[in-house]
Amino acid sequence: IFLLKLIPGIDGKVLDALFPSYSGLIIESFGVGGLPSYDGGDYHRAVGHWTSLGKTVIMTTQVTNEGSNMSVYEVGKNIKQEFGLLEAYDMTLEAAVTKTMWILGQTKDPKEIRRLFYQTVNRDILWKSV
Repeated sequence: IFLLKLIPGIDGKVLDALFPSYSGLIIESFGVGGLPSYDGGDYHRAVGHWTSLGKTVIMTTQVTNEGSNMSVYEVGKNIKQEFGLLEAYDMTLEAAVTKTMWILGQTKDPKEIRRLFYQTVNRDILWKSV
């Protein structure tokens, strides 16, 4: 698992460099959800590449008390629908990382990954709309 913390100006091409070395990617997004929509669509293209080859991509947020909500921003809403990204909602970043590492150690099947990720373990995720 690689954890990418988005910072202003970071280019989506960084995901291309990470691709060969990781089975999963957790992106800590700006605000409550979404990816930067820079000219060239680097994030859109790179996330599409990861998911098209069966790699797990999870969106989480820097806003820990509010949780993520990718439907707030159009780019986040579109990318979640198009690529079927997982969303951490109110799960802490630490819980999302730990849970994902455990899940990917069990299976690489996308449906099973989704089922296990959204299965509540010790109240790690309380709000979701899957």
